[in-house]
Amino acid sequence: QSYNNNINKNDNVDEIIVRLKKQIPDDREALDAIITCARHQQNITNDVLNSSRLEAGLVELNLTNFVPSTLVHSVMNMFVAEMARKGIDVESVFHPSASQMLYGDPDRISQILINLISNSVKFVQDRPNERRVTVSVQVGEDKGGKGEGGADLPRKLVCVAVEDTGSGMDEEEMKVLFQRFSGQRKKIQEYGGSGMGLFISKKLSILMHGDIAVESTKNEGSKFTLTVRCDPSSPSATTTSSSSSSS
Repeated sequence: QSYNNNINKNDNVDEIIVRLKKQIPDDREALDAIITCARHQQNITNDVLNSSRLEAGLVELNLTNFVPSTLVHSVMNMFVAEMARKGIDVESVFHPSASQMLYGDPDRISQILINLISNSVKFVQDRPNERRVTVSVQVGEDKGGKGEGGADLPRKLVCVAVEDTGSGMDEEEMKVLFQRFSGQRKKIQEYGGSGMGLFISKKLSILMHGDIAVESTKNEGSKFTLTVRCDPSSPSATTTSSSSSSS
């Protein structure tokens, strides 16, 4: 199915979305994937252009209610068609704990996951044998943490792992992986990336009181594990879908 691509470069994302809704009213899942891609592309572009603000700690979080399993499922849907076309198997593991509603920044979490999954696809697509990307998500208790504003509430620890059977990395490559300019940056650029994604993702994870860890074996694959801390859902907050835009 083809759609009219009459999009002016000056149009904002919301105007484009309104136009797309009129063109593909009967394919809601495809539309949701397009909306998510468009909005997160805007977020990523803004962060790259303002990376100095991110380093200086000037980027603010957009906190709202969200469900981790729904968020991860939405992000994975963005890659289903591409992975099928490239012969990549995709597996998902959703722990029952990931179905609870939390209070955090779903757009920033999605932005990080888009980068991690995108990298996995890039490094798996040319492998001669098994091509697989596995994404798992679970939520645990962070009993030693304080809620937003210092509230005496156990925080929730969201853990999302992205594992692939790609080319992998050695110890030296992993040491510089999250630096602004590293050897991996050139490797990522060869596949059409900016090379800034992991640097920005690491900063965003720290901003959300978390981190990104990596395990990898050369010629066997890699596993990136994102952890972020969130609060239990807020009764006063509006629940958001994973395609909401951030300011």
